[in-house]
Formats: sequence, structure tokens, C-alpha cells
Amino acid sequence: MKMIETHTILLTAAPRSGSTLICKLLNQLPNVVILDQPLSGDKIVRLRGDDFLYAFNHKLADFRTMIHTEKKIVSVQTGNQFLQHYANEKDEKGLRKRVVKRGITKIDKYLADDFVMILKSHFPFALNLKSLMTQYSMYGIVRNPLAILASMNTMATYEKGYSPYHNTLIPELLEELQNTEGKVARIIKVISTFFEKMYPLLEDGHVIYYEDLIATQGQILEMVIPQAKNITEILTNQNSNPLYDHAIMKLLGQQLLNSEGAFWDFYSKEHVEALIESLDICEHKI
Repeated sequence: MKMIETHTILLTAAPRSGSTLICKLLNQLPNVVILDQPLSGDKIVRLRGDDFLYAFNHKLADFRTMIHTEKKIVSVQTGNQFLQHYANEKDEKGLRKRVVKRGITKIDKYLADDFVMILKSHFPFALNLKSLMTQYSMYGIVRNPLAILASMNTMATYEKGYSPYHNTLIPELLEELQNTEGKVARIIKVISTFFEKMYPLLEDGHVIYYEDLIATQGQILEMVIPQAKNITEILTNQNSNPLYDHAIMKLLGQQLLNSEGAFWDFYSKEHVEALIESLDICEHKI
């Protein structure tokens, strides 16, 4: 029988699924500290399976020691503020640049000895999911695949359809991406890979849908930590964010509907079609 460590919770997510928002909400809870992408740029991301788990356990011990003795954490957050990772302003190519970096920040909230540490990471956790699930409580975050695609299409790091970091994180997928014609088709493959990696969490019922997060005003996070039932935040669905350009988004939607991918095991094509239809409603209101 596996022993689950109760004071550490791990989050993984498809990119642009609302994981930073979830970090912000959970960070408001007492006796909880959030580490947003603390492994970014670390050599540990090259490891897999049990090797990753062994190194990760040592990292966790280091993180806890830093929190206890120095009241500091390693994260991409700024102080106690969880900021969006990409700017709203677009460059001359219509792309949004990444505006956060990993660093060490101080903790300005009280933490008891039994504090809960929640760590969020994308590919490092997704690629080592089965090993991590033997020791830790894990949750995956997903969002309507069209909204993810539309958002990633605006990201400067995905200008070529894949991130420069993929050479380190997913070298086994990089060659396939480079041999795939078209930026959008490459992004769709990346999205599908994330969803595919989260199948074990889908089977365990540990998937958080962005749309449910908004509909419950964050209280669905009670499944992660009971105190989340006390969250009081006004949340707005950003699936039809004007930053995505609705005309382009409709074209992306048609390409997505004609594509195969693991995301169809989490969302139906009707979900994507409904989002496309809602774009017309948004434009009519404007």
C-alpha cells in the first residue's frame, strides 16, 4: 500500500489552464505556502521516473528547510503576489512575452510547523506523474482546448509552435514537433501530450476543470484542500478573452475540431463548438 505524504500537494497543468489563478487562490489560505514552478531551469527536470522522484524528495527537504529557517521560497511569484506569466501587450508580431522569472522571495504570512506546501509544475510533474503519485497527492488542471490553443498562439515562447525549453524537457517529442508542418499543428501536439500524461489523474478523479473553477468561484478547490471552501473571490471566465483575437480563434477552432488528440477524452467537440458560438455572442454585445 502506498503512503501518501499529507503535507505536500502537487499540481500539474496543461499550459494556460488557469494554474496561476489557482496558486493565487490557494495562497490566500492560512498555513499554506505555494511554490510556482520551483524546478524551472534546474537539472532535475532532465531526470525521469524513480531517478526524478529520488532527486525531487531531496529538493522538497531543501525547500522545507528554507521555509522553516529563512522564511523564503523558490518560485516565480513576486512576494506574495501571483502574477500572470505573460504580458497583455503584444509585440509587432502580435505575441505576448513572458514577464516572470524564477527567484527567491520572502514569506510574509504565519506558518505553523504543520504547514501545507503546494508545488506547481508543468512538464516535470506531468512527465513523472506515475512515480510522483506513489508518494504524493496530485491534481491536474485542464481547460477547454480551444482556449488553451488560442492563448498559446499568442505566446512568444511558442512562436515556432513549441517552446525552446522543450529541448531539455521533452527531447523525445521535440523531433516529432520539428517534423510537424505548421505552428498551430505543433501547438496542438503539445497540448495533446499534456492531456495524455494526465490520464492517471482523470482515472483517479483528480482533474480540476478551469470552467468548474470559475463556476464554483474557486470552491471546487476544496477537493485539493478543505479550507478552500472558504474562498470568496469573484472569478470571470476568460475562455473568450479578447486578447486571443476572436476571428483567429474561430479559425483555430476549426483546425482543432479536425485534429486528433488526448484532449477529446477530457472535453467533447461540443465544448469547443459551444465556445466558438459564444465568440459571435461576445462580438454582438460589443
